[in-house]
Order: sequence, then structure tokens, then C-alpha cells
Amino acid sequence: MHGLGLGLYICKELVVRQGGRIWVEENPGGGSRFVFTLPVA
Repeated sequence: MHGLGLGLYICKELVVRQGGRIWVEENPGGGSRFVFTLPVA
């Protein structure tokens, strides 16, 4: 069963609204890692 990607969309919106960035890094052996940064207040 596949999802709709709604969780990733929500995460992206939360990070961007806080002034951060989110991106995906692909591993050569397979799989992906999602990384985000948030500014320090």
C-alpha cells in the first residue's frame, strides 16, 4: 500500500513556515534520507 505523500507535504510546510529548508539525499546503495534545517532564534 502506498501513501499519498501528505505527511511529507505537511513536514515541508512546517519547516518552510519556520524559515528552514528540507531536502532529500539519495543513498547509493538504495533508500533516501530526508534532511531539514531550522534557524536558531
